[in-house]
Amino acid sequence: MVYSDTMKIVIVDYGVGNLKSVRKAFGHLGFDAVVSKDPAIVAGADLMVLPGQGAFGTAMTHLEQAGMVDVVKAHIAADRPFLGICVGFQLLFEGSDEKGSHKGLGVLPGTLRHFDGTHTLKVPHMGWNNVSGPVKEYHRHYYFVHSYFVPATGAKFEAGVCEYGVPFVAIAQKGKLLACQFHPEKSGDAGMDLLRAYLSCVSP
Repeated sequence: MVYSDTMKIVIVDYGVGNLKSVRKAFGHLGFDAVVSKDPAIVAGADLMVLPGQGAFGTAMTHLEQAGMVDVVKAHIAADRPFLGICVGFQLLFEGSDEKGSHKGLGVLPGTLRHFDGTHTLKVPHMGWNNVSGPVKEYHRHYYFVHSYFVPATGAKFEAGVCEYGVPFVAIAQKGKLLACQFHPEKSGDAGMDLLRAYLSCVSP
């Protein structure tokens, strides 16, 4: 495969991400992504990708210990292309109630809540679910795995909304930032189409 060299894509390695499958997804689309734990390399990214899995507090601690917090916030503040996936999506918000109270990056308003107490559906929310919302191009089925959610309020950044007992933010978009609660790299054609469309918008 011939890889595109038009964009330097760096996947942030801070110890809690599903790095191989995310990199493989970019490779499938013809882009060679670099995985790095070096803040200097990450800071030089054209497109920064923040994956993540596991507990919010643990992920935030790892991001801080890796020296990536200021790097990530500076990149987003400069409105440079940024993609957040799963917990990488969650960390963008003000905080989470997962196993206590934890502060996030505060890039987007909102606090993550647990699905328990909101309905009688099985938790975690795991499997395929439909995304709706203001951006019709995002109206597809994607693969979710999460127990905490950001309540949908109709804010401008809420590009995609999903329903699981309660409506929650599935896709956040603000400037060149795109972040997904689901896993696009595990969402088949729908996930690849979303990544392809995003890359076409932010590639030089």
